Amino acid sequence: MKKRNSVKLVLGVALMVFGGAAMPLMAKGAPTTCDAFSVTSIFADVDSNSVPLQLPSDGLGPYVTYANKKDQVNSRIQGSCNWMLDLSTSLSRTVKLSLRYAGSNGAQLPTGWPTDGSAVNVAARIESTCQDNPVNNGLSYGTMTYAGQTLQCPLAVSFYFNGTAYGIRMAPQNYAGATWAQATCTGATSGHCNQWTVTPIPNAAVNPEGQPSGVGELIQPSYLTYATGTPLGLYYVSFSVTIHE
Repeated sequence: MKKRNSVKLVLGVALMVFGGAAMPLMAKGAPTTCDAFSVTSIFADVDSNSVPLQLPSDGLGPYVTYANKKDQVNSRIQGSCNWMLDLSTSLSRTVKLSLRYAGSNGAQLPTGWPTDGSAVNVAARIESTCQDNPVNNGLSYGTMTYAGQTLQCPLAVSFYFNGTAYGIRMAPQNYAGATWAQATCTGATSGHCNQWTVTPIPNAAVNPEGQPSGVGELIQPSYLTYATGTPLGLYYVSFSVTIHE
């Protein structure tokens, strides 16, 4: 496996005690710039009971960064230290998205979506921006340091459907009733995390199938990746993503 570039800046580390456990955190106001590097992103299709998830893969295997004149996939830790999988310019890869489980009264589906909310393939851009949760003190995927470290982070799924931009925003700072996603470092070398999982926060919410789920606001933004837009209702979305270098 190719060793990733180190973080550009050596960041100060402070020690905070939370809930009786010692957790190393970056000093407040620490820089959040990383050397961008490609990662492999793997989306689980079913849970441990073989029940389908609401944000599975397209069934074509892991997502890795590649590009040619007609097609590209961008799976990486960005210079902002966040994780991103961008399929928006891919002709061959998608994820599936189910909107079967509404979490608020009057929730609307995108125009033309199956009326039962069943899964549709979308060429989505998926991004998790941990710096948007102030309790993380600037930490994100690219600056996590040890196995077992967890952060609660926004998760955005942006896509076009029938020519219109939509998004699922797990972003409590913008949408009441939404939940964070949980990013967990599952492997680290020399103080640099190189494996992660992205899941709903355990015990925060469950869908009617009893699956741990994130709760996201379905929005119609004026542009694909805008953080805010016209809210269309809350939805439960179960997912499990594994990321590694």
